Amino acid sequence: MSLLQDNADTLPGEIDVPTGLVADDHMKVSYILETSLIVHQRHQFFRWTQGMLQTLLPHEILICWVAAGRGALEPHFFSATRYFQEDQFRAIGEPECGLARDVSGWWKRAGCPLLFDRGARMDRDFLPAMEKIESNELRNAIVHGVWDGSGEMAGLYLMARVPLDGGRSRMALFLEMLVPTIHATFARTLRAESAPPPPVPRSGTVVRSRELQILRLIREGKTNAEIARTLELSPWTVKNHLHNIFKKLGADNRGHAVASAVSLGLLESD
Repeated sequence: MSLLQDNADTLPGEIDVPTGLVADDHMKVSYILETSLIVHQRHQFFRWTQGMLQTLLPHEILICWVAAGRGALEPHFFSATRYFQEDQFRAIGEPECGLARDVSGWWKRAGCPLLFDRGARMDRDFLPAMEKIESNELRNAIVHGVWDGSGEMAGLYLMARVPLDGGRSRMALFLEMLVPTIHATFARTLRAESAPPPPVPRSGTVVRSRELQILRLIREGKTNAEIARTLELSPWTVKNHLHNIFKKLGADNRGHAVASAVSLGLLESD
């Protein structure tokens, strides 16, 4: 690991960041910033990261850890390869997993872009993380984050399957420049997902339209992950909606919630 200071003791290998951009870079950065403003939904965010951003920060996998209060991290991922899906994400993306914890700790200590790659000079302390990256189809990874106004980490972004032939110093520069915009854009999509839709009252119980959508998908046998993909929500958001549904309907589980919704006339009976 990393893109850090040459004289760092346990986080080796900084690459000097170039001081300027060529004319083509200015055009690309301007386009990325401008188009970020029209992104409000998860599928739009994924398309945006697969567009012009790929010319400056090429990657196949993006893992986002977003601060969720009291030091908690809310994980999300976007993959353009069939080799990295839910199983691999659960193995490395969840906050309690060692990789998420270690990478966030290293970035907080360094405060600058990090590189995980077999070709980089790497302290032996980082070899277990590198092995986990390789065993879960990431191959290699670059990492950078964003601080909030109180000096806490607001978000951490890992890009994997990254070609390094464009030069590490340019990659470090574009991470420094563009990760704050990536974070702001993704935060906007999360706010849009969590915005409450108009309530739909039935039989004295106020169940929102999004909750009804989730109940219908539960009745179809969809898992939380499948519901998240169908409605373009994060698994975290689906989990919060389920908690609210159970509370409103006095249900103990998914089947109980569907049965209660049918009995209250919230869902049509089969």
